[in-house]
Amino acid sequence: MRLTRISFNYFLVALALAGLRAFSQANVTENQTTLIYVDAQKGSDGNAGSITAPLKTIQAAVNKANTNNQKKIGTKVIVNPGIYRETVNIMPVSNQSTVPLSVQAASTGTAIIAGSDVLKNWSTDPSYPSAYITTWFPVMGTCSVPSGWPSNFGAIALKTEMIFVNGVPLTQVLGFSQMQPGTFYINETYGTLHVWPAAGTNMATAVVEAATRQKTLSIVGRSNIVLRGLVLRHAASCINTSGATVTSTGAALFCANAVEAQASENTAANAPKFRHEIRRLAVIFPALLDKPGPPLSSGACAAAIGEKLGTTQALPS
Repeated sequence: MRLTRISFNYFLVALALAGLRAFSQANVTENQTTLIYVDAQKGSDGNAGSITAPLKTIQAAVNKANTNNQKKIGTKVIVNPGIYRETVNIMPVSNQSTVPLSVQAASTGTAIIAGSDVLKNWSTDPSYPSAYITTWFPVMGTCSVPSGWPSNFGAIALKTEMIFVNGVPLTQVLGFSQMQPGTFYINETYGTLHVWPAAGTNMATAVVEAATRQKTLSIVGRSNIVLRGLVLRHAASCINTSGATVTSTGAALFCANAVEAQASENTAANAPKFRHEIRRLAVIFPALLDKPGPPLSSGACAAAIGEKLGTTQALPS
């Protein structure tokens, strides 16, 4: 069995993904004096959101900021290091004002919004001594082929399930007999998940993450929004859809964020039976765009989000 690595260019990105797009430049004046703190480990959504009594979820902080927005009070949300397993929605509110809202990591790259949840209760798989089994009923189902696309996609391309063991992605297979090291299989009839992690993995202490949410972030109909230093990952999005979207939005700045979205994809009927693609989407500066321009925000942030694919690992049968 061989391992091939395939690099994709921006043309293929545009063809294969409907990812984050915000090519206009913007300038947001961040003059907020009202701060809301969030801490996934120490916080509670019943708290006031102060530095000593932080909230637990980013969404709870956004909700408080929305209330401030109606009072024409700008808000800065400070997100402490941690993994936030939620979908963050920044939506229009009644009597909406244009005061700024910033959502930023306390330390760049340490606040992670994840579309995955942790799975536990593992036992040794009776059929494969080196594999493990647990109960899981994924609800995403099978994606449809986008309108106008070829219809000869392999079945794996229409699946959204993703499994990570200690941060390492496993490759999905569609048949139990295809199980081998580095793969996972879902028995949808019995609601069981079978994983075969790397040799030596202690499943009693391993962190096993399963993508369960189709989006990590959605911003609709707002202006003067700043996101800074966040990481978005593990969105269980269908082919040609985005795990993070910004639509009908005015000035919005995305500063030093990173988006990591892993998904299974197969692009032709004669392609390998199973394949795991790691997509890495990152904020880029205008100089990397087709129509470059100077950054216009505090912190030299570019009001543009681009997509950059990493490598594809194909495991032929």
